[in-house]
Amino acid sequence: MLLADAYGWSGLFCEPDDDTFPKLRRKYLHNPNVATDQQANSPGNIEEVFDRHGVPLELVVLSIDVDTIDYWIWRALNNYRHRLVVVEYNSSLNPDDALVYPEDTSARWDETRFYGSSLGAFRQLAQEKHYELVHTEMNGVNSFFVRDDLAPLVGVKSPPVRSPNFGFTGGEMPPDPLNRSWVDLSKN
Repeated sequence: MLLADAYGWSGLFCEPDDDTFPKLRRKYLHNPNVATDQQANSPGNIEEVFDRHGVPLELVVLSIDVDTIDYWIWRALNNYRHRLVVVEYNSSLNPDDALVYPEDTSARWDETRFYGSSLGAFRQLAQEKHYELVHTEMNGVNSFFVRDDLAPLVGVKSPPVRSPNFGFTGGEMPPDPLNRSWVDLSKN
């Protein structure tokens, strides 16, 4: 939102929540550069949503933060080449493991540690899609990947891997009381 609010960038914001979407729509109602859509994005519809809104095939920034199936949405974007991808990862997971949330499009985050995917899973996907990890922010929430052809311009070779640091206090989400299972990509 900072890019649209402070720098005048254009973009598309999708929000499925019935309580949150009206606020988002109202915020950008008079901004012709920003489209809003009450839409739950999924691997099966993400490219259709982008097509419907006229999203350019080469985006400057793609930000994925759906708390559950972020990995699967990025994986499904095959016709779009983004310069920078910002994706929420789960810093509670070992960054060397390739663990992902199951591809369940009806899932909602329950505010436990069972969400998103490990940094290792995103690094693996990034390599397949020809991107390079260049940054993880200090809260251990967002990871930043630059397209390989642009990575030399950034000049980062080994970005730090962050542990959970929510609120800059070292905090993390509570454990999953249901002890649900991750999809382990190393076993596929």
